[in-house]
Amino acid sequence: MHVIEKISDIENILLYEATVLHWGKKGLYNIYGTKIINYENIPIIYATTFRNAVYFQVENVNNLNILRKNTIVRKFPKASWALISAIEVNAYIYIYSRDFKEKPGYYFINDTDIIETSISHCNFFFNENLFERCGDELTCFPLNDINVLWQISTQQFFEDTRIIKHLFGFNDYIILALENGSLIALNLSDGSLAWKCKEKTGPHYDLFNEKLYTIGGDYDTYVFWEIDANTGKIVKEIEVDLLFKRHEFYPSCDIIVYEDYIFLKSVRDGILIFRNNENMDFKEQLKFDCHIPTGKDNLIWHDKKLYVLDANKMLHIFEE
Repeated sequence: MHVIEKISDIENILLYEATVLHWGKKGLYNIYGTKIINYENIPIIYATTFRNAVYFQVENVNNLNILRKNTIVRKFPKASWALISAIEVNAYIYIYSRDFKEKPGYYFINDTDIIETSISHCNFFFNENLFERCGDELTCFPLNDINVLWQISTQQFFEDTRIIKHLFGFNDYIILALENGSLIALNLSDGSLAWKCKEKTGPHYDLFNEKLYTIGGDYDTYVFWEIDANTGKIVKEIEVDLLFKRHEFYPSCDIIVYEDYIFLKSVRDGILIFRNNENMDFKEQLKFDCHIPTGKDNLIWHDKKLYVLDANKMLHIFEE
């Protein structure tokens, strides 16, 4: 890949309707400087995409706005909406407000409705169920039912407590990635154990096309794993020690998977790119002047272009 452009002073990026946008203290723009919204000199404090729309909040006003096709279609009342922790639930988003209607509560909202719900503290939705993840416990609520369907603790499956780090929904399972790298899959119907993977896998996963991907191992022995999400069995196990040493690459274990490529981030200043094929062949390394923060909000692969936002607010655009 080769660099086709570098754009400075970019705070945050997101993909909306096949266009990469950036947002922050100057507003919401496309990456080439065309302003999307009409707020003048009012910083956007958070923005994300749900249901083919951009949801965003502005500083001081702190009301919640929905942008669809470059038009603001809804402005919600001034309140402390927790957009950063909201989740998509069918035709709505599920969101908390500290002071809407002068009391704390949870709501389902969309372009036209605000519906209060008694189901609280949930942070994941899959297959008509809401989930509350808290420490080593997971509670499942059927949508629109305040009664608990089931509740588990990871102590039921291990000798010690394992904190739940990530959740994935897949077929009839809810998959739990635990802080020590273990994986367990539970049946959605009753929370019973479907499978367990106790290999020394990494702390970060990505789910793509029925497979879970991760980098794990000891500090001096790194392994690339591809795990079957149906069974928990390791499909591929590729040692990458020599590759990492040759490129002086120190993985953050942050992994992002797309149809074409798998991207691994360094804790320092690089990204390794692997082809998403049978052998996960190594393609190349990209180097930067500073590190790339963890998470999926600063690396986008779209339309054969790679957008990488580094810690110095420089957006790097690469092309094949």
